[in-house]
Order: sequence, then C-alpha cells, then structure tokens
Amino acid sequence: MNYKGPVEMDAGGLVIRRRYGRRELLLIRRGRYGDWTLPKGHLEDDETLEQAAEREVREETGITIRAVEYAGAMAYKKDGLTKPVVYFWAEQVNSATPQEAETGTKKKWLPARRAIAQLSHDKEREFLAIVLAATSKQARPNSWRTRWRNLVNGRGVRTRRIAVQLTLHEIDLDALELRTHQENDTILQPWMASAREALQEANAYFQKQWIDDAWDALNASRRYALYGRTPEELSAYAEALRKEADEKLAGWRLQAVDQQLSKTLHPGRTADANAAADFAVRVDAAQRVVDEHSTNVYTRLRLAGLRLVVGSTMLIGLLLVMWIAASLNWLAPVKPPLVLRDGGVFAGVAALGALGAAISFTLASAHSAPSRRLYELTTARVALPLGRLAVGASAGIVVVAAVELGVLNLGQPWSVLIAVPAGFSERAVGRVAEGLDTAATKPRSTDH
Repeated sequence: MNYKGPVEMDAGGLVIRRRYGRRELLLIRRGRYGDWTLPKGHLEDDETLEQAAEREVREETGITIRAVEYAGAMAYKKDGLTKPVVYFWAEQVNSATPQEAETGTKKKWLPARRAIAQLSHDKEREFLAIVLAATSKQARPNSWRTRWRNLVNGRGVRTRRIAVQLTLHEIDLDALELRTHQENDTILQPWMASAREALQEANAYFQKQWIDDAWDALNASRRYALYGRTPEELSAYAEALRKEADEKLAGWRLQAVDQQLSKTLHPGRTADANAAADFAVRVDAAQRVVDEHSTNVYTRLRLAGLRLVVGSTMLIGLLLVMWIAASLNWLAPVKPPLVLRDGGVFAGVAALGALGAAISFTLASAHSAPSRRLYELTTARVALPLGRLAVGASAGIVVVAAVELGVLNLGQPWSVLIAVPAGFSERAVGRVAEGLDTAATKPRSTDH
C-alpha cells in the first residue's frame, strides 16, 4: 500500500503469535524513553506502508515479520503536531540471517489483555483494545447468507483495500483541515464540508458492504479534497494523474484528460489564487474521468467473475449427472465404454484427471503467481480452481473413453493413467481467465 499524502506518517506491526492456545502480542520498551509501546517507525523513500512496518519491527526487535493485513490507524502528538500511525497484523517468519534488536530496546511477548495494560500511552491502550475487540467479533462465523452474498458480489481484496483507503483519506482530511486552521482561516471551507460528507457516505456504504458505492463516494471525497491542496501539491498530483491516464486510458477518455491537464500550473511564478482554483477544477475533471473508467473496469470484472462461476457450476453439475448415469447404467443401450457405465471407474478417472489439473496448476503457479486484477474478486478465486479441477476431470474421462473405444491405443493396463496428463488441459481455463481479464481492463475507445 503506497501513501503519498501531505502528512508524515508512521507504520507499525501488531505481531501476534499463538502459545499454549492463547494469543500473545509483541511489545517493546524503548531505552531512550523508558516506555512500553508497539513497534513502529517512519516511512523511507519509495517504501509501501507494509514494507515500512516490516522493516521497523525487524530493526527494533530483531524479529523478521510479514505484514498480513491492515489492522487500523491511530494518531498521537509529537512536537505539537498530529502524527498518524497505520498498523498491520503481522506474523513472525523464519529468517536465514537473524537480526539484532536496536540498542537499548527490550522486547516482550504478552497475552492480549496484559499487553493492553502494559502499554505506557493511553491512546495506544485504547487503540489496541478496539482492534482486538473488533478481531474477536470478526472471528465469529458468518451466516450462510452473508457468505453467499460476499461470494456473489466478489468481495475480497477490494474490501480490504477500501478499509485501508478510508482510514488514510480521513487522515489526509484531518491534515488539510489542520493546515487550513493554522493559516488563520476559521471558516469551514465548502470543499472540506463536501469532502467530509462524501467520506461519511463512503463509510456508511462500507458498513453495509456496498463496496462499489463506497469506492465511488471515497473517490468523490478525494476529488473535493483537491481544492485544499497547495499549488505544489496540485502540480505533483496532476503529473502522476497524467501518467496513470497514459497507462490506463485510450480514445476520448485519454484525450479528455490530456485536454484538462494541458495547462500547467507554475507555483514558483504564479501566486494568483484564481489560477490555482481553475487548475484544481481541471484536475478534478480529469480525475473524474479516470474514476469512471475504474468503475467500468470493476463492473466488467465482476461480470467476468460471475461468468466463471456459472461456467464452473454447469461443468461440475454435468460431471455429477454423468456419474449418476454411469452408476445407474443409464447408457447401457448405446454400449458405452467402461468409464461411462461404471460409477466407480468414472469417479476414479475423474479423480485422476483432477489430480493432473492440480499438478499442472501448482507447477504453473510456482513459476508465476497470478497478478491479474480478476483475481481480486472472491468469485474468481473460488471459481477458477474449481473450474480447472472440473476441466481436468472432464478431460481425463474423455481421453480414457477414447482409449477404450480404440481411438487411442495405449494398452488396457495404462488406459486409466492417461487421465493424469489429460488433466493438464486445465491450462485452457487459465487462458480463458486471462482473456476475460484483458477484455475487462484494457483501454476502450468506445467507453461511455
């Protein structure tokens, strides 16, 4: 997760381990301050928040960790300024090169409740109590309706991402509002009121799990916040937006963004407030075009995920019908091969084909992990493995049937084992998924 906002931010880790059936949390005692706290620290150049959290925990404790997922954010006062900290749930990993802890720093593993009491700072105690309570509540099993709704709507990575982005954007708004007040402007600016209202709507949608609506409201709040940026920040933002548009857009959308950003702002030479306001309007319009494109992309991705679910379900249903037909010998009048008139043989061949598909998928994943945006959807992450196994099972049955009918002559003792390499045909499903992903995410000149 990248953060390029106007606020200096820290990142830290809530490192959890299981011991004797209970959760223990890692705390540190800083020698120069004499306080017990959570491990955290500043971001270095070009670091993501996760990378900063992993590095800081390693430097302060000597323990190598992996940031698993976003836990929450808090803020504390330092030198009269508000400094936000983003924390990630983390787990310890084995390291080939053990690190030494920071000089003067001690570490201690404590059960959750004792860890809260051990912390020296009230805000950290309050924050840790809230996130631990939220984790306990989330650990309760959801109803089958909730699980099915989450699957159908394709929630997963996007849900976790927006949870983080909502918190980071709220921190941004706090910093912008504080800067506005420090400039002796006691009147609430219209852009701030609109940004706050849109962010409130985004949080409400997120609580209802209306993820697409939450993203739309969050993007609107971000656009309102553009009017509170300095000329320098607007210029940097416009440059990054132009690069993003060149990569993602085509046709009239790209032309529209180029037209809006064609006039540049020169902060060093231009002190005219009207010029800065006009440039903010242009950046707002360009960002709106990019946001609409992203909405269209995820709509197409969700439809592609549903197609995969439907196709996988139909194929699995067909295999079940054929297994029932083979078990009850419904196809006896047409004298089918053994694999289609014996339920046990059918199931065994299908299992061998699925095994081949699993081997093929594992080998392919070892060389290159899927990075397609389609895999962000829960529907795709569930439907693709099931579809690949089903295709492998189907291919195994078809090939074994062809051997038994004499189309392929491999000798009877080996006819069943041919189902394993036949299962490697599951890679066709991967190509279909790549095609769906490309069709959904590639720039289209005809987007409305």
